[in-house]
Amino acid sequence: MPGGFYADESAIGYNAWCLAETGADEYGTPHPLFFRCFDNYHDPVMVYLLAPLVRWFGLSIALVRLPSALFHVAAAVAFYFLAREYVRNRWIALFGAALCATIPWLFTVSRFINAGYTPMVFGMVMGWVFLLKMLRRRSPACAVLAALSWTLAMYAHNIGRPMSALYLLCFGLVFHGALLRRWRLTLLFGTTLLLAMVPMMVSVASSSASLTTRFGTLAVWKDDPSFAVVAGRMLLRYTDYMGPVFLLMHGEGNLRHNTGISGELFIFMAPLVLAGLYAAIRHARRNPQYRLLLAFLLVYPAAAIVTIDRFHHGRCINGSVVWICLAVVGVRWLWLRRHAWKPARAVLAASLLFGIAESSRYFTDYFTRYPMRSGEAFIVPLTSALQYAFDRAPAGEPVQVSPTVFKFPVGQDFKPLYYTFICYFGHVAPATYQARGIPPERARIYRPDDEPRGLLVSRLPPDGAAELLYTSPVGYGAPISVYRLTPPGGAPNGKRP
Repeated sequence: MPGGFYADESAIGYNAWCLAETGADEYGTPHPLFFRCFDNYHDPVMVYLLAPLVRWFGLSIALVRLPSALFHVAAAVAFYFLAREYVRNRWIALFGAALCATIPWLFTVSRFINAGYTPMVFGMVMGWVFLLKMLRRRSPACAVLAALSWTLAMYAHNIGRPMSALYLLCFGLVFHGALLRRWRLTLLFGTTLLLAMVPMMVSVASSSASLTTRFGTLAVWKDDPSFAVVAGRMLLRYTDYMGPVFLLMHGEGNLRHNTGISGELFIFMAPLVLAGLYAAIRHARRNPQYRLLLAFLLVYPAAAIVTIDRFHHGRCINGSVVWICLAVVGVRWLWLRRHAWKPARAVLAASLLFGIAESSRYFTDYFTRYPMRSGEAFIVPLTSALQYAFDRAPAGEPVQVSPTVFKFPVGQDFKPLYYTFICYFGHVAPATYQARGIPPERARIYRPDDEPRGLLVSRLPPDGAAELLYTSPVGYGAPISVYRLTPPGGAPNGKRP
């Protein structure tokens, strides 16, 4: 769960297979830093991690999604150590790790692979932890590990690059005195970070398209509006990402990223976050760690507010750990005042009890009703039909794909809009695809006038004689069927599956 297999997942999985088999991406570029697909570019972390896995174990949906889940678990473990830096209480830190593992903002994206959200979050949390430890322990090892962690975040996802730079700027402003006094550690951190970023700098110098192509279609100024309009759009989006509608009530509307019954955070976190915000503001003057937390809170939507979409959780997912950290600080503040301020114990107990009920409702829905509700978002009808057809296609016979299920660019070879579905489920050999695209003997466009051969994937029954073999599951979206095409006056071709 969730069912289906989104286009980005098939693209990442297929490019990992290409890399494992040929040492190049689908276009034949050897060991690229960014992987071009759908006229877009995928970041390298997930593809390079998947390459040895698909080489050893073969292509499967569960395997392609596995790294995302593992990085999510790692991020929750890492958050435990971050919480210990702020609260010095292992039970409250464990509560924070549990929040990191379960909040909707992170949990949904951990269940499928969509670029590198979870490794980016893991890298940011570890970078945050090691920077604090670097200054507290005066540790060269922590300086190196901090640099490598932030580097991972920048390589994992395109949002990680500007937000890591902005977070590091905030850290420098808050801790500038300590960084100057420990200048050797600061120099070691900066040098390690710079060296680790050399491959990206070389790649960008040779071709900036990997960084600019996608953003050019998403920027708030892409339609050349006036400065006032741009400022208004950015201010509106900033209030979106700071407001309760996005955070607690509805979240993003895309059912791949949000189940549709919650915000990006749990509602029970609201009083905890408010208590944490109060504590952080009250003690910020004396405690630079609180100043850093508040600075991260103020800037976390910076990348999201310059894109045209509203309520896009992925472009500000870096903020998830900031809100969790505030909730952890709030739990500590309420716990320490359970005697001095009598309502504190009641607020804390009520929040946690409501949290048990709210999270139980969320996960019950996720594993029962959400898979059907999100069927169209994860393209369940098409992926299930293609998987069935390619698994059972007779040897030597093509799988024909009807234009009713794909958009086909006019005047081009067989390359539907999301062609990686064909490559992935059809197990098109990487060397073959790199040389001549999708081979017609494996898959082709269905044309009624052509000789009826093989299996047909279509929303509508064909004009000629055909045998219905499969229809996608009911309730997951508009059904798509698989037919065995029958020559006029003859029996179905090939062997019956």
